[in-house]
Amino acid sequence: MDYRTPRPSYRIFRAAWFSTRAVTPSTVQGVLTVSWTLLSIIPGTLRGGLYMDRAGTGMVLLYRSRMLLDVLILLSIMLLAGAGI
Repeated sequence: MDYRTPRPSYRIFRAAWFSTRAVTPSTVQGVLTVSWTLLSIIPGTLRGGLYMDRAGTGMVLLYRSRMLLDVLILLSIMLLAGAGI
């Protein structure tokens, strides 16, 4: 068994796809909803709360949610994306 301390992962797109496929019945619906899943995963990932297993087939998002900080992170990302940067 491997008892090493887990390290946070920054593979956000893979984690968003896993999360989307867990709640959608088809691949087409998964592709259409992955952007909303990204929005929900971004704050926790940037703050080091995303953990994936070694095989890369499962994920856990563990972090203390701070609503104001999460909203500020998402607003800045949306503003940068809207500005084309």
